[in-house]
Amino acid sequence: MRRLLLRALALLATILAAVALAAVPASAHGELVDGSPGPGDDVAVGTTVLRLEFTALDTGGAPLVAMRGPSGDLLPVGQATYGDEGTVCALASPLEAGVHELTYSVISDDGDRQTGTYSFEVSEAGSPSEPGTCASPTLEEPGPEDARTIEQKSSGTLPAGVLYGLGGLAVLVGGLVVLRIRSDRRRHPAA
Repeated sequence: MRRLLLRALALLATILAAVALAAVPASAHGELVDGSPGPGDDVAVGTTVLRLEFTALDTGGAPLVAMRGPSGDLLPVGQATYGDEGTVCALASPLEAGVHELTYSVISDDGDRQTGTYSFEVSEAGSPSEPGTCASPTLEEPGPEDARTIEQKSSGTLPAGVLYGLGGLAVLVGGLVVLRIRSDRRRHPAA
């Protein structure tokens, strides 16, 4: 009976360790929460101010904003700056009608670079954009040299959640192997 209890406790400890290692901590991680124009928005022709709001940014890092127009050509966007600790601002040439694709790259408060892309439409019937904290005369006017792209490179590493999950699985398998070896040794003692 005691042996059975010890095995059950060892198995329980192994499972708890695996669950603890597999749990991924929640983090805001610099997610885009709002924008003007934002994902799927329909804004008025002539919009110039781009405002992107994020959670948990490192304002010491340089934000990047790039844009493609309806024909797929890169459009000039002035140097992106911070309107406040969670807002990235940039100035574009007046936008023409059609679907535009905006790409951004920011550094979250944990130091990871977050890059994303979304589309929005520009039309005569679109709503005026809301500059919010980006309504500043200090935004840099874009020039032809400001038509840039942002490469979305993979770092070659696995996401933290996958690594935690693999670590937890390794602990679980290791614990089961140890239990199996101990069980076999007790059943078949060495001569």
